[in-house]
Amino acid sequence: MLVSWVTPKGHISPIKCKPLSKYVKYIVLNKYFLKLSHFNATSSSRSPNCTSRLTWKSHLQVLLHKIRESDFVTFDVEYTGLHVKDERFIGVSKCYQAHSVGAKTFMPCQLGLTSAKFNPDTNAWEITPSSIYIYPSQDRNFQVSTTALNFLRDNNFDFNQWVNHGIGHLTPMQENEKKNSILSRINELEQLKQNSTKSVDKTPTSFDLSSIPDEKDRVVAVAVIKQVEEWIQNDDPKPLEISMDSAFQRLLMHTIIGHEFPTVFSHSIKREDQRMLCVYRSQDEVYREQMNGLQLELDNLAEQVGIRTLLDCIAECNKIVVGHNCFYDILHIYQYFYGDLPESIDEFKRIWIKKFAQTFDTKYISECHPTLSSLQLPSTLKGLFEYMCAVESSQKDKTKLQINTLPNTKWIYPVCMRGLMDTVCHSVDDLEDKSHDAGYDSLMTCIIFILQSNYILREQNSQTTKLSSIGDTMSLALNRIRLVKTQPNMIYLNGSETDTVRHFYMCNFPSNWKKWEIMKAFSPVWISIHWINETSCWIVARNDEDVRNISLIYKMQKNPPYSLLTYEEYSQSVKPNGDG
Repeated sequence: MLVSWVTPKGHISPIKCKPLSKYVKYIVLNKYFLKLSHFNATSSSRSPNCTSRLTWKSHLQVLLHKIRESDFVTFDVEYTGLHVKDERFIGVSKCYQAHSVGAKTFMPCQLGLTSAKFNPDTNAWEITPSSIYIYPSQDRNFQVSTTALNFLRDNNFDFNQWVNHGIGHLTPMQENEKKNSILSRINELEQLKQNSTKSVDKTPTSFDLSSIPDEKDRVVAVAVIKQVEEWIQNDDPKPLEISMDSAFQRLLMHTIIGHEFPTVFSHSIKREDQRMLCVYRSQDEVYREQMNGLQLELDNLAEQVGIRTLLDCIAECNKIVVGHNCFYDILHIYQYFYGDLPESIDEFKRIWIKKFAQTFDTKYISECHPTLSSLQLPSTLKGLFEYMCAVESSQKDKTKLQINTLPNTKWIYPVCMRGLMDTVCHSVDDLEDKSHDAGYDSLMTCIIFILQSNYILREQNSQTTKLSSIGDTMSLALNRIRLVKTQPNMIYLNGSETDTVRHFYMCNFPSNWKKWEIMKAFSPVWISIHWINETSCWIVARNDEDVRNISLIYKMQKNPPYSLLTYEEYSQSVKPNGDG
């Protein structure tokens, strides 16, 4: 594999490397970054839908406004890697511990957020999607998986936009540390001002310029002395500002000015990216300049919070948040934007619910809601999206979607959305697959949630379009998140997964059995099915009465063409890394 070090000046030095192992460790540096030679696309047109540092300021206020007025917000995350070790888990705690290691090892690189609001005047859902590059604003060590890199590359992820223009953030702890540091310096400055003395020896003393060893530094000193003399003679009330990048030269001039011009005061400041030596006529001016600088740092701290500003807004407004198969997403969001994940799953549930009280998972809804589970819906996000769009497009009173994009972004939508969009001015193209871009995935999740809700309400002959009522309709799915390769296959964020008694391990049935044959075996009891392989699955009862009926049905059969174990029996007989 060929790896290139790229300097800020654009000089590229190819380096022959040994083949990379499964995980490659990256060190984020201020001046240099590692760039894979395969990822050379530099044009911003490659990701016209994305928000980066180049557009962050113009997009931020629009996004905050849309979040505040929304009925719900959907999210999706792309990462530099997934699991450190991919395995099956018996028990939610073991699943959480393993996934926590992955969230602490890898890093999110793109966040998709889509806000949605129903407008009764137009009878349409107003949707605003966003796709945001995430990149650390401070030095940080993290890992990447080569599999994840290849996946991102194959799905047109723009690595140059990510590295060059990704948006940083501060965690609450980092924000507080910076804020306290600034406030401490403000307090120290106020103390210095109060304790300062007005009586200063104003007798100038000549500074021996010949004692400066470097000729360049002497030339700078002579030039600055001349500028200060002219500034004093001109009686200019404004401070004298001299551009001076060298920290040594600035320190040298503070000493020289103190000797040669004791009636004036010097101070170093930064104007944007330029370092300046400033000379003032009074000490009060220096204090005022320093205080203004510290106040500016305090004001700029809000900007450094970065992407977390959006998540904080969602939390403060108590918005419904919706993901798809999103357990790993919510772990990454908390770990990266808020702080280290706690050791226990119960503590994580507590802090997540405190921040995001209402969380839905469209994968869990499609598999477990009684109205939807019988449809045998596709398991993938894209497949579920296309299916729900096709079903909705066939309805007479079909849902209307109004897509409002961020300024200077361009989104291309799949053809299956054409019948639902309130206008044909948007670009529609089925040849360009945009799935696995976090923004597009959050958009698909948003539309799926709307269509799932509408389908359920339509089946129940309900006329309401209010999310408060939809929330009641979806109450069985509230704060229940689908887990992959885990039993129980759901985490309940509001409490414990005490319903393991409702889980049965069903195995050794004919390989040609499908969902219908399994449901028929336990009819008329309603069950949800979670496949393991072609001859085994988990079935989940709705309540304790159904648990008793399922056990009774199984015992009544003389030679059932399958085996059935309770969750407890399965846990005792099957190893954790076994079939389940």
